[in-house]
Amino acid sequence: MEKKDNKINETIAEENVKLLRIISTISALFLSILLLMKKYSNLVTIQIYIVSVFVILFVIILILSFTTKFVKRNASKVMHILYYFASIAAIYANYIYNDYLQFTMLLSVITLSILIIKEVKKLINYIIVIYPIVLLSIVFINQSLVFKFVTMVEISVVFIIAFYNLNIEEKMKIKIAESDNIIEKIANTDTLTGILNRHMLNNYLIECKENYLKNKENCAVMFIDLDNFKNINDAFGHNVGDDALKLSANKLKASVRQSDNVFRYGGDEFIILFKNINKKELNGFANRIMEQFIEPLEVGVLEVYTSPSIGISLYPDDSNEIENIIRNADAAMYRAKSTGKNTYKFFSKDIDAALKRRAEIESLLRRAVQNNEFTLAYQPQIEISSGVTTGLEALIRWNNKTLGNITPSEFIPIAEETGMIIPIGEWIVKTVCRQSKEWERKGLNTVPIAVNVSGIQLKNSKLIYMLKKYLEEENLSAKRIVVEFTESIIQDTDKSLKIVKELQNIGIKVAIDDFGTGYSSLSLLKDIPIDILKIDSFFIKDIVTNKNTLEIIKLIIEMAKKLNFKIIVEGIEIEEQARIVYENGCNYVQGYFFSKPLNAHDVEQYLK
Repeated sequence: MEKKDNKINETIAEENVKLLRIISTISALFLSILLLMKKYSNLVTIQIYIVSVFVILFVIILILSFTTKFVKRNASKVMHILYYFASIAAIYANYIYNDYLQFTMLLSVITLSILIIKEVKKLINYIIVIYPIVLLSIVFINQSLVFKFVTMVEISVVFIIAFYNLNIEEKMKIKIAESDNIIEKIANTDTLTGILNRHMLNNYLIECKENYLKNKENCAVMFIDLDNFKNINDAFGHNVGDDALKLSANKLKASVRQSDNVFRYGGDEFIILFKNINKKELNGFANRIMEQFIEPLEVGVLEVYTSPSIGISLYPDDSNEIENIIRNADAAMYRAKSTGKNTYKFFSKDIDAALKRRAEIESLLRRAVQNNEFTLAYQPQIEISSGVTTGLEALIRWNNKTLGNITPSEFIPIAEETGMIIPIGEWIVKTVCRQSKEWERKGLNTVPIAVNVSGIQLKNSKLIYMLKKYLEEENLSAKRIVVEFTESIIQDTDKSLKIVKELQNIGIKVAIDDFGTGYSSLSLLKDIPIDILKIDSFFIKDIVTNKNTLEIIKLIIEMAKKLNFKIIVEGIEIEEQARIVYENGCNYVQGYFFSKPLNAHDVEQYLK
């Protein structure tokens, strides 16, 4: 937008400079003619000097228009000042040939007043209207043929300059109008998809509120997020992703009425603003949008799939404040995602309550580390054949004075979204290292302790530095720490491989947690040289009754053994589950059947 603006301004300035040069040239030539005429007359020398000064002035300005940036930048102002000098010079010439001293002085005062009091550009009005009329009146009064000829030349020159200037000004107005239209379009539309942008949404919401106050017509916001769209960018590149967004925008526009407005809110998020609509109609539009995305998006020769998660909020039904309508629709959309994606949810009281709780958790979370509100529980990992504890998994717990016990499944996602997982993760590592060293001093049979690392921590360049720091501070062997990643957060194989190797180089073992719940489990095993494979409890729940589950477990155990991974099965809750996994080749387990997570004091007793 800024570049376009500059280009138009430069074009207008260039035309001003051209006009400036024409005026300077014509004025210098005309005054030169007057100078020659005066040279051979009986006029006094000072009059010749005055006309000479004007000739030199116009020639200098002509040269400066080619060489000086200041004159080019201020061409319009310089041009109008030249009009003033040209009129003074012409009036003075009339005075030389006629005895109209008072009249010509009056014209000079008028000209100067317009220049000073009004805007500079107003001077053109004087030249176009007053000055030619005055000259014509003088022509008819004066009887000299020479003077009449010179005066008529003056009038012609003034009219030519005036006509050219008006023509340029008209072009300037047209270009400025075109520029304003282009700037407005760029400011109001999304450059990629061509639909309205986030900036315009605020204006439409204000209009929606005013319309309700005036006509009692409601409005509704539909917040749409494209499911797993990141996978399209990762798999096919951002060019394909951009084309997919364009096609998605077209599908959304095709699904609604002409009176409805579709906005790109950001990334793969869209908003549709409906006016004067009820819930039944919104149900229909939501279903129509989901039907649009059943078929793949055809990007060139590729077919890519995505689906919409939709949240809907109505004004004023869901809130009396128009500002909350986006927030409410966003919250409803997240509820739709959490219930399986590719669906829609209306904002409701329970969503509102969840939203307020989330805001409260987020606020309290920021002070939880400072206030020492977190504790760690440790769940033993058992070798079935001997009953010996071979490891512990550190699990964070949060007890807040206001909200009481808050589960990790509730606050960890919020910590990841807000970035608070970084200081929380550092606190966990620091606490685990100190606790492990304390148990070592007490002569207990210390075992490796596993700490979970989130995707946000994985992207943090200070992860390795932080682990080294606390190991060195406690003079603790790196073998005492196991770092656990979930398979869903290490899809960037190259980066993950680098981090895994750095961890293993300092002696820290790496485990894949919740194995089997992601979509690329096997490729991870092929590319990432992990040490421990933890089979998710999802596979264990029905292992006693479901033969298919048992066959899957057998295959995973057999594969892991061939790849030399240590296998730990999570979620063992009954003896029969432990017996089955043991009989099928897995000797290491973790679950409530053997021990629930214990606090540090109970772990000491357990290890003893």
